[in-house]
Amino acid sequence: MRQKIQADVDAPLPLENIYRSPSLWAWIIDHHLVVATFPRAEIHVWNPTAAAIWLLLSEDKKTIENIACDLHDVFQETSANIYSDLNMCLTQWVTNQWLEVDENNYYSIHPKITESRPDSLVKTPRNNHEVIFDHSYSISGNQFSLIISADKESIADPFVSRLTSLADGFQHAEDRLGQELHIIIQSGNIYVGKINSNYKKFDIPAEALNYCIQYFLSISAGESNHFFTLHAAAIGQDNCILLSGVSGAGKSTLCALLSLRGWKYFGDDLVGLSLNQDGEGLIVPLPSAISVKDNNWGLISSYYPELNTFQPVNYGEKTARFLPLRHSEQVQDGEKEINAIVFPRFSLNSQLSFEPISAIDALGELVTAGISLPQEMDPADIEIFFKFIFSVSLYRLEYSDFEEANAWLSTLVIK
Repeated sequence: MRQKIQADVDAPLPLENIYRSPSLWAWIIDHHLVVATFPRAEIHVWNPTAAAIWLLLSEDKKTIENIACDLHDVFQETSANIYSDLNMCLTQWVTNQWLEVDENNYYSIHPKITESRPDSLVKTPRNNHEVIFDHSYSISGNQFSLIISADKESIADPFVSRLTSLADGFQHAEDRLGQELHIIIQSGNIYVGKINSNYKKFDIPAEALNYCIQYFLSISAGESNHFFTLHAAAIGQDNCILLSGVSGAGKSTLCALLSLRGWKYFGDDLVGLSLNQDGEGLIVPLPSAISVKDNNWGLISSYYPELNTFQPVNYGEKTARFLPLRHSEQVQDGEKEINAIVFPRFSLNSQLSFEPISAIDALGELVTAGISLPQEMDPADIEIFFKFIFSVSLYRLEYSDFEEANAWLSTLVIK
């Protein structure tokens, strides 16, 4: 039987927009403060105490003593607890440049207007690099070529092995058709663009990787578009489930094992979320190779012996092998409706347990796991994202037995 806890889509959302400026929007959602900053397009979730502090500051500028007195009237908390929370919020918000403090120590909401970071576009970098990778792929029936060049010092750059390992999950194409993405790595910088055209320059590998993934997502969708990129895996049947969580929660391992039980695979680690104006969420498939961390190699290789044939890839403090799912019945093309978001956690010898969670708890978990938003996103698009969170089933899952987890997750999708 299909389980679903879904909000009435015609009912007003339990959110209130309490502040708008060119660089910051703030909402109260389920008594919590949610802040989105622009143009960096970041989301921050704060607790009910922070929400009360923000509401007090929105009335007028106040000293810390004024705010503490008002908070005591609201929460009836001890002064020590009030000042601890208050100092933490005010210090962080001043650091974030959301507040100003005048010479009389009055705090006021006055977000600094941040200029958009201009794209660092350059002509083709000087030609002291050579092609080290050239391969054609197909995603959702759309072909493209990935070409990587590097100077002698950058041939072994971890960025190369991570990107090519991810791409190994895409369907390989024999013919060179469609677009070409050219990446040049030299002198500590990464340049992404098209041959004989302008290149975008990155000095942070993670930003370059995210840019490439956004490009892959646009290929999957068949058009240029803006996507939320979530740190999650996506599996399903006629519709799909997002498995989200911080690194190490076990979502990639669960995704690899579920694919052996007839689940369709839509992507791992980073997935694209496309939203329409009604708040309906669609997964944009990105069937990259599954990232299997070193502590799970033994488990996964017992199901996928070929895992041991792939070279380990080091990035940051992590070591992983990337497992392509090459079976056509597993890897799926085309956007799929999202039916639920589940936050799984593997716990050795634990009993299967699951509980529905609130939209604000789910939002906090998604932010903690990692959300990348398009730089050009309009603030109103954030509210569409909130509408999506309120419209799907939301669960926290703890398990130790994979078959039990599989049986329960099967109740959340339409087959």
